[in-house]
Amino acid sequence: MYVEERRSKSGRISYRAIETYIDRLTGTRRRVSVTMDKKTNATMKWATAELQKKIDEAQETKAAKNITLAELLKEYAEYRAPDVRPTTRRAHADYIKRLIKIFPDNVLISALTLPIIQKAFIKIRDLSGITVGMTASFFKQSMKYAKRMKYITDISFIHEMTVSGRAKTVDDVKRAREKFLTREELAEVLQKVHEIKPRYALMLEFIALTGLRVGECSALRYQDFDGENIDINGTISQAVRLSAKEIKTPPKTLSSFRTVALNSRAIEILKQIRIENMKAAAWNKGKYTEKGYFFTTSTGNPIRFANINRTLRSLKLPRHISTHVFRHTHIFLLAELGVPLKTIMERVGHINPKTTLAVYSHASEKMHREAADKLDEISM
Repeated sequence: MYVEERRSKSGRISYRAIETYIDRLTGTRRRVSVTMDKKTNATMKWATAELQKKIDEAQETKAAKNITLAELLKEYAEYRAPDVRPTTRRAHADYIKRLIKIFPDNVLISALTLPIIQKAFIKIRDLSGITVGMTASFFKQSMKYAKRMKYITDISFIHEMTVSGRAKTVDDVKRAREKFLTREELAEVLQKVHEIKPRYALMLEFIALTGLRVGECSALRYQDFDGENIDINGTISQAVRLSAKEIKTPPKTLSSFRTVALNSRAIEILKQIRIENMKAAAWNKGKYTEKGYFFTTSTGNPIRFANINRTLRSLKLPRHISTHVFRHTHIFLLAELGVPLKTIMERVGHINPKTTLAVYSHASEKMHREAADKLDEISM
């Protein structure tokens, strides 16, 4: 800041405080000024504050008038990219596509109002509540980022917006209750998979016995097995290319880092897989590359869950079954055995009891039904 002394025709002296700044959008140098009657410590302090206020307002107004919602969403995603997992980056890309589609073309963030936002989100209310909620959350976080960056001053409307997805149907509730297999169903499905892809069947059985996420199972290395337990310390992301230098990434959450005790059948599976891999490396040199993973393809790369899901779909089972169903099946089987909820959560790496409790509750319902049926066998 610098000060110029000014004298009017009548001889009255005043002072103009001037400050320069670089326009954030154009990169050009600009200046702002305020006038003071006196040049004292108090007036200089006041001038400094006023000049900064003018600069802030100029930058905010300029930015808000020029940045579009599409530009903001992409900038926010780039800002978050280094700190999130590849799967999250892929989800962000989906949110951006969806938001750009439902809002007016090239809409400026300065032009956003509550009615515009509500009309936009009405267009996707036929999607699931989770999808709509996650999309809205990304939009809100982007707007908060815009305010922090001083692209816009007022975002109070995001606290008033309400969104909703389609109401749950009977089929939705039914599908939610079918996210696990009974022992009989598990045996039947594994047999069918084994007839087509024996290694996939072993992997799915191992997941049902351990409760691992499919990515955690794919990421399991020889060094993670001590003969009785496995150390869960990573996952294989669908968003990372197999040709990448390091395809193993940290697990989903901090609670996902865990040690899982194995039963005799799970131990048997790992030993069998290890022997098969050793044979493949010895007999298929040049084709099979040993990378230290248990559950691999014929080339030595970790198995991708998309391939397993494709196989499951090809079986044309009575209901939709994905790899994640086998993880839920593990929870169901433990609940049937009366294992405490907290122990199950720790075993599968859940920090939020919601998912565990949902499967646990279904197991309890089944046991209550069986108990009632048993009462019919009692003759008085």
